[in-house]
Amino acid sequence: MNEETNTILINFRNLLKDGNYSQLTVYEWVNIVSKEMLSNYSTTPYHINPYYLYRARVNVNETKKVDFFENANELWAPPNEKVKQQGRCNSRGQSILYCSTSELTSLFEIKPENNAEVTIIEYESICDIGLLGVIGVNELIDVGADYKTLFGGHHKHSSPKALLLDEVFSEIFKSRDKNSESFPIYNLTNAIFQIFLTNTKTDLLPPHAIAPHFKGIVYPSVTTRKPLGMNMALYQNEVKEILKPSIVYKYKILQKYDEHRYTIILTHKTIAIGKNGELYWEEIQNSIVENVTDIADH
Repeated sequence: MNEETNTILINFRNLLKDGNYSQLTVYEWVNIVSKEMLSNYSTTPYHINPYYLYRARVNVNETKKVDFFENANELWAPPNEKVKQQGRCNSRGQSILYCSTSELTSLFEIKPENNAEVTIIEYESICDIGLLGVIGVNELIDVGADYKTLFGGHHKHSSPKALLLDEVFSEIFKSRDKNSESFPIYNLTNAIFQIFLTNTKTDLLPPHAIAPHFKGIVYPSVTTRKPLGMNMALYQNEVKEILKPSIVYKYKILQKYDEHRYTIILTHKTIAIGKNGELYWEEIQNSIVENVTDIADH
């Protein structure tokens, strides 16, 4: 992390801890970030077709255990009226689809407990998702060869100011500080996301041009300890016609050692998904027990 990035991050952390600033709304933070950062810095957008995306959900509906989800619609992000909690990229009452290019990443992100049953849906993208903001290019390049191909030219074609902005946003998104009233980090990450959805300036635009509409953002996993894939936070209404549920898996958590090591087994998968989203399940015979981890090999 360079000195300029560190200085900017320290300033943001101090603002979050300040009694007056900690009471600010997401949209007030949008104005602050726009004024402090986007008046001087810009970012580089990407058109991305991930082919497959994954989203995991513990088999619980509100407070009741669910043996099997019956319809793929239950595995999308909840509708706006059911979103009661603020998340890293969503405000209360805002439906955002969180998903990953890695099935394992989607599992680690939800942090399931011992004996939990987890359902993971695989979406097939039938075309280019559209323009996406990207945060944390340095981390995403490390995921694998495909990511190096996609983002490898970022440093070559982006201005120094765009690279600085990416580093600052990445460090903010990777913060492991718990969101709280005294340190509302989600207000800041939400503000960054809302800016990408609305009016982010890009290196590809001439001065004073109207910014394009982003469908969401791509960012590294905050939970996993090694890069397994990239996460996406997508404006669900914009992408629901692009992502097609292709198969659904059900796993059992046999043992949770910590948040980075599990023993799991695949118990069921769908044999078909109806035209209205109906899920038709089959039991997996002689399934293999898997030990999975997100801790990098040494």
